[in-house]
Amino acid sequence: MTAMQAATDSSVEVEVFGQAFTICGTEVPDYLPEVAEYVEAMMHDIAERNPEMVGTRLAVFTALNIAEENHLLKTKLADSNRERRRGHYTKRSHEQRLLAMVNDKSLTAKERHEALHDLGRLRGYLRAPKSKKPSRNRFLR
Repeated sequence: MTAMQAATDSSVEVEVFGQAFTICGTEVPDYLPEVAEYVEAMMHDIAERNPEMVGTRLAVFTALNIAEENHLLKTKLADSNRERRRGHYTKRSHEQRLLAMVNDKSLTAKERHEALHDLGRLRGYLRAPKSKKPSRNRFLR
């Protein structure tokens, strides 16, 4: 497959499965030749597995395979975003519970202090101090 830039910035010439296509637009992305290479590779893969499939039928099956990949990736991304948001809300609700405990005057001072300590650790304010080990020989440093 070859991909050549046309004379203008608003068009790209690509070749897919032996046919040349000129893609025009106000903004043609730089990655379009890579997309055309991917489509061609997919078409060759399907044609190898199904030698009787040619022409429009091959193009439609290729489009269906790419659409399925796209759908699966979108679903996976949406699930990932949903999990990330769920984690954020869980952390936030935990912070709110700890803050309510800190402000609850009916709890003992020790319980309120522990809640405040946990809240600080959750927010990243409390980190373990770096240990300073004294050297065995106080003259060597």
